[in-house]
Amino acid sequence: MHLTLLAKIAYRNLREHRTKTLIIGSLIAVGMLVLVVGNSVIDTATAGVRANYTANYTGHVIVAAGGVQLPMLTPDVNPEAYGRATPAIPDFDSTMEFIASRPGVRAVTPMITGLALTQAEGEGFGLMQFYGIDPDRYRAFFPDNVELLAGEFLATGDRGLVISERTLEMLADSLNREMGVGDRVLLTAPSEMHGLRIREVEIVGVFRFRNATMPLEFISFLDAESARTLNGMTGLTDVEVLLTPTERAGLGAVNEDDLFGGDLFDAPAASEAGSRFGRDDASPSVSGVDPDSWHYILVRLDDERQSSRAAEALNREFEAVGLDLIAFEWLEGAGQVASLTFALRTVFTVLVVLVAIVAVIIIMNTLVISVTERIAEVGTMRAIGAQKAFVRRMIVMETLMIAGVFGAVGIAAGVAITTLIGAVGIESENQIAQIFMGGPTLNPVVSLGSILSSLAAVVVAGVTSSLYPVAVALRIEPVAAMHAK
Repeated sequence: MHLTLLAKIAYRNLREHRTKTLIIGSLIAVGMLVLVVGNSVIDTATAGVRANYTANYTGHVIVAAGGVQLPMLTPDVNPEAYGRATPAIPDFDSTMEFIASRPGVRAVTPMITGLALTQAEGEGFGLMQFYGIDPDRYRAFFPDNVELLAGEFLATGDRGLVISERTLEMLADSLNREMGVGDRVLLTAPSEMHGLRIREVEIVGVFRFRNATMPLEFISFLDAESARTLNGMTGLTDVEVLLTPTERAGLGAVNEDDLFGGDLFDAPAASEAGSRFGRDDASPSVSGVDPDSWHYILVRLDDERQSSRAAEALNREFEAVGLDLIAFEWLEGAGQVASLTFALRTVFTVLVVLVAIVAVIIIMNTLVISVTERIAEVGTMRAIGAQKAFVRRMIVMETLMIAGVFGAVGIAAGVAITTLIGAVGIESENQIAQIFMGGPTLNPVVSLGSILSSLAAVVVAGVTSSLYPVAVALRIEPVAAMHAK
């Protein structure tokens, strides 16, 4: 009964003050429209960036050796990451088995990364970040991320380079001639421990990612052995030298002591030399590529929403079993562009809060004016027995009615505009815009979260803006108010 009476009184008051009601209502409607459209666009963009990176570049979780501060999976990671050598994952085979056996893990694939300058016969200039991969595992992990333009993709045991279209164009332009499948190129990569590393490889394929934006267009694929060589991922390998009888006869009476011993070189005995370098024998050693060296293990989950929790759970398990490993959520390996896209959501939220504060102040001032104009009415109500609680509820009811009606109008308009934009699509050829849109076209979709957040915002704004006018109304003395004109 009281609620119905309050609603009737509130409606009558709002109708009698149409101008102020329309001013307040218009502000609320416009605010709700901006909230719905803005949140929908931001939510769609961030969801697109997440889907793009996890489906094409990073997976949901990235595992690296302990001590790695930031995975270097994309060309736009923090520049400090380029100055540090990435350690190889220890006990790779057992580590892969351990991670693959965790609950919720759908697939895993190893990866090596690095930066290289591309040249042809020592000339030209092309930049790239290379992915050293296990081809079968990689294609099973990312089945649809690559569009092959020429040649073939790497197969297990192949040697060569599948070069990105953008890097090949840069190299060809610098040489002023065509380059393509079958051409050999020199890859030069800096190594913190070994200086510049150079590897000559053949271009076996040309590709582009299906949904790549700058700077992801400069990623290329390289066979794992070449990737390890460019990164200086070597180990000591024992070599036994076998000579034929003819070769032995050719040596005659010359032995190792005659060639390398004596005072001239003052060489230590073989056993001493072996112990000096931590070896118990004197068999010769050479530096060779370690076939079990990988920088990262990418992990795909059954539920992508659990990426953060999965990374935290893996880190706890690594610590519990004593594995020198660290797990990162996908965003930490996606680079600065992806991080900035997600940061835009925070920036937008802050802007919305600031706009909401301004709107609340305007609504509050309008309500105060409205209450001031109704001093006699409020005083009369108090004089005939209306309690302070009744007056408080009446003003709050008026505010919520305005917020509810005009908020619904604004939300409906926002949904309609977002749906229209989503059907048409927002297209841009600007590379910077494409980065934040997650691709060349953005089709916003109205999200339930944007509607619920808008409803919450309008309720909070309505209640907050009514607090001060209520306080003003309750300070009115009934006797004085009844004599007011």
